[in-house]
Amino acid sequence: MENIKEKKDYNIYDVEMRKLDIREKNRASFLNFYKENKGKVNSILISILTLIFLFNFGFFKTLGIWVVMLVGYFIGAYFDKDVKALQIIRKILN
Repeated sequence: MENIKEKKDYNIYDVEMRKLDIREKNRASFLNFYKENKGKVNSILISILTLIFLFNFGFFKTLGIWVVMLVGYFIGAYFDKDVKALQIIRKILN
């Protein structure tokens, strides 16, 4: 009996396709993680951004920046006809 080991020759196409599969799998797992933890991820990013602003500009300038950003967000939501944002605007104005 002969022990014949099959040796598979990999070409560049196989290697590149494997890399693409790994990238797609990583992207899918990241998107799944983001969907499950969207609030946590967004609040961490906002917290880091706020800390950077506080250290660079001070409290009142940072507060002004956030107010202007919120006004811009609500204007964009108004033009996009975002129902939730429009309800918040109506509650603030009433």
